Amino acid sequence: MRLSEGRTKAVPDFEKTQTRLADSVEREYHGMVQQLNQLEEFRRAPVEQLGPGGVRRLTSSAAAKLSVKDYWGAHDDAEKAIALDPTNTQALYYRSVAHNLIGEYAEAANDATRALALAPGDGALRDARAWAYNRMGRVHEAAADAQHAIESDPRDAYAFANRAYANEQRGDFAAMAEDYRTAAEINPRFEPAYRDAARRHGLDPRPLSREKDGASVIERIPSKTRSFAAVLLSSLLGGLLIALGVLHVITGIKESRAAKSTPAPSGLEDSYEIGKAIGQGGMGVVYEAVDRKLQRPVAVKMLRDEFKLDDAAKTRFLEEARTVAELSHPAIVDIHAIFEDERGVALVFERLAGRTLDLILAERGRLKLPEIKRILQSVCGGLAYAHAHDVVHRDLKPSNVMLLDDGAVKLLDFGISRHAANAGAKAVTQTVTGTPHYMAPEQEYGCVRKENDVFSLGAVLYEMSTGQRPFEGSAQAKLAKAYHRPSHLVPGTPLELESLIDRALEPDPEKRISSPAEFWRQLDAVRVAGTAGSAGDLELQGNE
Repeated sequence: MRLSEGRTKAVPDFEKTQTRLADSVEREYHGMVQQLNQLEEFRRAPVEQLGPGGVRRLTSSAAAKLSVKDYWGAHDDAEKAIALDPTNTQALYYRSVAHNLIGEYAEAANDATRALALAPGDGALRDARAWAYNRMGRVHEAAADAQHAIESDPRDAYAFANRAYANEQRGDFAAMAEDYRTAAEINPRFEPAYRDAARRHGLDPRPLSREKDGASVIERIPSKTRSFAAVLLSSLLGGLLIALGVLHVITGIKESRAAKSTPAPSGLEDSYEIGKAIGQGGMGVVYEAVDRKLQRPVAVKMLRDEFKLDDAAKTRFLEEARTVAELSHPAIVDIHAIFEDERGVALVFERLAGRTLDLILAERGRLKLPEIKRILQSVCGGLAYAHAHDVVHRDLKPSNVMLLDDGAVKLLDFGISRHAANAGAKAVTQTVTGTPHYMAPEQEYGCVRKENDVFSLGAVLYEMSTGQRPFEGSAQAKLAKAYHRPSHLVPGTPLELESLIDRALEPDPEKRISSPAEFWRQLDAVRVAGTAGSAGDLELQGNE
């Protein structure tokens, strides 16, 4: 958008701008300290240096330069090490951290992903990628990475902090506070981040319950590390005096502001009572609300402030509304109304009570076949209906599948769905959207077709069956079908289920299972040894 556009559309709210700036400075300050602290712990850990002598010297140099904040120098040394040894995970980690601290978050995530393919159990790599995903706005993926890191090491304070950041961006401030509190109990360095985050959202920080030896944590840090921390902190404070000055000046403003979020468009307020934020996506914030006339709970999705003057974002937002409005199916979330005025655009959806599939998998690991069938029966039905109306979802993943308290299943977030050209043809777009772990390989090159969703179905089925994702986002791995067979991870996996997953994850869309209806037919035919019967026949021709 050109600078001349939008200058006279509205008078800037200076108080809110100051407050958002203060919050951002404070949050990113803590984040930068977090990344540097973890780097220093990684650098000083007694691990074997990888690679030949020249590579080891370069990785050591990269680590040393990062510790004195020579990020570009560290980047260059790590890059030279990677050129000599492309599989060196330490060099990939250091370059990922350098990218993060420079602000090149996509590159940081790519380096961490490359390294995780070689060392999937490395918590520092997963933390570095979660940190990058958070700054890219990919908070669901950041939270998933943090969850994996926590499962591997329940005392990974950095993973809890990354999940806290993601929860804050999603509007789940209670979960944010709890994660920051856990991080602070594990590592006292996170106590300022915990208290500042609680204050930002009007929460009372709970007292920290230190372990018996918790008071001696600082004392057990080697003196050299404490010296580094002192130098680091004083240099950071010197570089951020202006930012902290802003925080000091506007403290009174922050403490006196109302706890509720930015007001909704005025036309909306006449019909709906708006409550707290309950979720956040790439462009929109979701609020709980109540229909004043019908006295029924609803969910209101509004464009985030930074997109309100972006005509292209507003257009995409309205396209989502029109797309969902065309689809009326029990497995697809309903849209009730669209509001638009000079203050923004809002969509009113049915409010759902339940949990998304990603949270259930994070809690339980994997699911049994009957439950998998029950969930995917509805998902396949909703996708088949959408495909019959020439709509491709393009972002099917566990966080976009909700299991309701009454047992129903709903497909969420058609925000990046597209109309396919027709039932058999493909469309090509200049924008690549979706979630790498579940995205079909042709989708990564801008090809939109209905088989995209079938690949994603296969990836979701794999995760439901094994508790792991088949891919870490690499298109090359998808093209080579380089994933662990489910029976290797879960002995006793039915051969028919493994074959179904293999056909769904076929990299060539022409050879892939052709439709959600066929996917369901094959899944319904899978039996656990010693059982008979069907999960129930389902018409999946896309008709109500």
